[in-house]
Amino acid sequence: MPAHNADNESAAVAVPVPLAVLVPSSSTTEEETDLSYIVDMELKHTKFLVSSWTHCNVVLTTQTLEVLENDKLHFACSTTHCTTRVLSALDAKRQFPLELLEHGKTKAVLNAPSASARDALLGRLDAAANGISWPSTSDAWTNFISVAHRINETKTTYASRLPKCNVSVALVQRHFRDMIDVYNVTGSFTTIDDVYSYFLDHERQYVADGAPTFAKTVHQLHPISYAEGAKPNEPVRPLSDLVTVCAHRSCQAPLPVHVSFEMHILQLPTVTCPTCSRPLFYETYKIAAFLDLYPSILAQFPTIINAGATAVLFDPPEMPENGRYESFYTAFLTTLTSCKNTAAQSQVLTALRRASKTLLQAPIGAYTIDLVQGMFRQLDFVNKMVPHTEYWMHPDVIEASIVRYEQFMYLMGKREADSLGHYPVLVPTSDIDLVWHAHQTTGRPYRDYSRSVNKAKCVIDHDDTIPGGDLATGYADTFVLWSQTFGEAYSSFPPSYEAWTSKVQDPISRLVLRKKWAKHGSVPAKDSRFFGVNEAYAVRAFPYATVVAEANAVRPESGVTEPIPIYVTVIGTPVMDGRVRMPYSRQTLLMFDGGLPFYYLPYVYNGGCAGSGYFGASGGCGATGDTSAAANGAVSGLGGCGGGGCGGGGCGGG
Repeated sequence: MPAHNADNESAAVAVPVPLAVLVPSSSTTEEETDLSYIVDMELKHTKFLVSSWTHCNVVLTTQTLEVLENDKLHFACSTTHCTTRVLSALDAKRQFPLELLEHGKTKAVLNAPSASARDALLGRLDAAANGISWPSTSDAWTNFISVAHRINETKTTYASRLPKCNVSVALVQRHFRDMIDVYNVTGSFTTIDDVYSYFLDHERQYVADGAPTFAKTVHQLHPISYAEGAKPNEPVRPLSDLVTVCAHRSCQAPLPVHVSFEMHILQLPTVTCPTCSRPLFYETYKIAAFLDLYPSILAQFPTIINAGATAVLFDPPEMPENGRYESFYTAFLTTLTSCKNTAAQSQVLTALRRASKTLLQAPIGAYTIDLVQGMFRQLDFVNKMVPHTEYWMHPDVIEASIVRYEQFMYLMGKREADSLGHYPVLVPTSDIDLVWHAHQTTGRPYRDYSRSVNKAKCVIDHDDTIPGGDLATGYADTFVLWSQTFGEAYSSFPPSYEAWTSKVQDPISRLVLRKKWAKHGSVPAKDSRFFGVNEAYAVRAFPYATVVAEANAVRPESGVTEPIPIYVTVIGTPVMDGRVRMPYSRQTLLMFDGGLPFYYLPYVYNGGCAGSGYFGASGGCGATGDTSAAANGAVSGLGGCGGGGCGGGGCGGG
């Protein structure tokens, strides 16, 4: 991935899918035809001179105004009898209050989330009272940008308690340009094998001299691994030297690219060497790495008779014919039982178990993560974001994303561990994830910031291999925690109540959770929503979009006539929503044809949904919090963001 400097800051950016005139499938927009207007506000209650505020929905239907609290009617009147009075700010949290009056008598005191939200309600009330059409939004692009404006307008509400990340709009734009480069290059390949070879070459260049390739970026998106650097006490070899030859020592014949890909990335159970016909698994290469690192094992232990030490030399077994670690471990145990010295048996067995754990957990290659697998996961995130370049390069959108990133990281530092010391998984949305990625590529600034937001002063790490079930639970946890902390909805994507309560069986505890969910588990009202999230558009709404036009030209089946729903990545889109991939784009088809499809599975729980991801697992992005240590104890970390291609990092050096 090429580095950017000041000279190319203003370089032209490819915009595969301009959204400036994006509209829903019908020629008339929803806002022009819908006669109802529903927004979220706060309602003031006063009892015994003590004031309190609760959430409410303000519903305007033609000329009828209603204020609903927990779906119960609090106040209703005709707009012809209703007047309003704008009040001064009450405190730092409630800066946009107003009164609703009927025949001159105060009926309700409300607080709007922003000045624009208050002005929008006042404008519609005035229009309804005079029997004229309400102000309407002409296109979805304006709605998309309005979400960013709304967030930027209210960011001062949290400014005093949120540590500043100091991420600039320019930094995020530079990172996104790098994503565009990857998107365009991978889209130019004919087969997934070409993409695989390209990634192997990037990893080779990075291993050789730290070249600023896509492999380096992906490594930076895992800060603990990046801080650790190359594996200690092991030869530094690129993956292309390992996976392109047979792992069986008596063979070591070169492998065709598609065979290496099937073993390395798809990890199919039926891969065999074309030369020796023996099975090849990812673990087979781990065994080969173990044998290279430990050609023999020397056990030394003190004796009872004298003060000296006795040494026993063990030769590990050869690579098993079936390439399985279980067979290798069994053969090793057989070798140990043949030793007459029981002390040596015990010592070597302990060492073997320790080495086995390390062997099975660590990937092959020079680093503690497999960078080629990581590049494929990150490519999925790229494929979901880059088709909407104009939106994500918009300064207002990036500024709002930075605000939400700071809120998210604040939650990361405020989580509490359970009885086992595990922190809950927090799942970011696409906007948060984008800023997180950009920030993690800065190295020390990211490390310093992430340490500042948590009491343990640990670097917040990244894990992009979290299973989908954990993501559904983590997203619900994030949704509720966000509402509790900031008094606003996290997204318009419905969380799953079933996933949130899946580990709680006690009836009383579930009752408590149900009440908590009723208060904090709801998505925002229709006109307060995150526009574009969980909403489908028809293909014909994109006649000007290059990516959509190309996608329709290469349908896999000539007889496909059904409308293709288009989902967009915008502020509030969860990272595990696989529907946002551009249908039939070159990049999507490459991944699908290569055996890396991402199936969208709509789960029926509470309107929520989740996706089943690459590498045969439900993949997505989440922030975990288990404490881990880096090499020599120099860096410790709280688990971070993971996703169908997401990352964060930049922890090189102290």
